[in-house]
Amino acid sequence: MGKDFIPYLNEHFVIFDGAMGTMLQQKKAGIDRCPEELNIADPDVIISIHKAYKNAGSDVIETNTFGANALKLARWGLSAQADAINAAAVKLARDVMGDDGWVAVSVGPTGHLMRPFGDLSFDDAYNAFKSQILAAASAGADIICIETMSDINEARAAILAAKENTGLPITATMTFEANGRTLMGNDAVSATLALESAGADVVGVNCSGGVEVAYEAIKQMADYSSVPLMAQPNAGMPHDQDGITVYPLGPEEMLRWMDDFAKAGAAVLGGCCGTTPEHIKLLADKFKGRKRSPAVNPKMTNIISSGSKSVDVSRIESLCEINVACDDPTSSVMNAVSEAADAIVLDFTAWDGSESDVYELLNDITSLCRIPLIFKNARYDILAWLLRYYGGVAGVIGDADRALVNRYKAVIM
Repeated sequence: MGKDFIPYLNEHFVIFDGAMGTMLQQKKAGIDRCPEELNIADPDVIISIHKAYKNAGSDVIETNTFGANALKLARWGLSAQADAINAAAVKLARDVMGDDGWVAVSVGPTGHLMRPFGDLSFDDAYNAFKSQILAAASAGADIICIETMSDINEARAAILAAKENTGLPITATMTFEANGRTLMGNDAVSATLALESAGADVVGVNCSGGVEVAYEAIKQMADYSSVPLMAQPNAGMPHDQDGITVYPLGPEEMLRWMDDFAKAGAAVLGGCCGTTPEHIKLLADKFKGRKRSPAVNPKMTNIISSGSKSVDVSRIESLCEINVACDDPTSSVMNAVSEAADAIVLDFTAWDGSESDVYELLNDITSLCRIPLIFKNARYDILAWLLRYYGGVAGVIGDADRALVNRYKAVIM
């Protein structure tokens, strides 16, 4: 059914389900064990949750696989069972949903920090996501739901793993802190541009530091996205009450917020932590099957972006150009930072680096600054590596292959 998801979404609101972890907590299931292992060890409890959300009116049920990539499962000693866990999860959701809606495989973070701020490489993250996604797709998942990402680089690795290995629609959502940025410093505009350029069919926000934070992020995304928006906020910030985690927003108050999200441009509506079938029922009663008027969003073809700063190329006033073959990139980047350059041009004329050289160069630069990058005169293979590993939307100068540039939605300058 995955092929008909986007055509339906283009004309209707779509209702996702709510929290899995909150429901497991209510049922006192999976305590002190891997929640994803329950797909095999206690499938009945997962089935009961899926049924509750289907009966509440969800168009889409997410699998119990948020932490089911091999890297995340390693903490439980379950890496070798990753394929079986994902396949079982898809089967459970499909058995409940049948042909009445869609099954989305939940793909969460690896639990490791990506380079340059951690030790996880892009390729290692990509391979972990690829294995999980292929297992779920082979088992019959309709949608790849990449969620709760706080690092654009990790989100891009997951999106590319889905895009390059399946033909399924991809949703991708980030989680934002109270300051309007992700834990890794990504803002909503940069996230929107990066997720869409990597190939996501739907972009948006989930979880985050309260519903107000998620709402502000969606409003910003609506001005820049040319694909449908998705909102799955939590039911407010949790607090402890007699040893139980409690979320402040009940179904009625949550519905009022979700109405605001829809008015702001969100087309896919659901819930994250603290939301229950009762929340989703009110949401479905109002929006399920309801026609919508797709927003006429501009295609922001002239904006380049790093992970935390975006700039319209027509408004660039200050450029710093670095000859990669001759200059010391590190000191040159620091000069660009001190001069408050709007963008950095990396000139690859006469540079003959390898793929690993490209990756190390980008890590060195992005560890020092958040200024958007422009790649100049890079030969085909070097440009391909640059666009793949760069955690944003780059500018390109020179005789570049248009298909390659369009693949990553880079900006020809």
